[in-house]
Amino acid sequence: MNEVLSDYRINEKTMALLPAYNVAYDTIVFEQGKRYFIRKTAIQLINRACMENNSSYEEGGNPSSI
Repeated sequence: MNEVLSDYRINEKTMALLPAYNVAYDTIVFEQGKRYFIRKTAIQLINRACMENNSSYEEGGNPSSI
């Protein structure tokens, strides 16, 4: 089995975050030619990346207000 990481920082190489239905990890991260198994959910990773870049992510936004 591949190594499971406790954390991951979204970066310019990040291609996709996929939910994982596994007891050992919550997210599969794809970078070009690489795959990581992470113990945090995709939304946790996204929220931290947004906060670090002075932005926010709110679930259930109202698309009609765009």
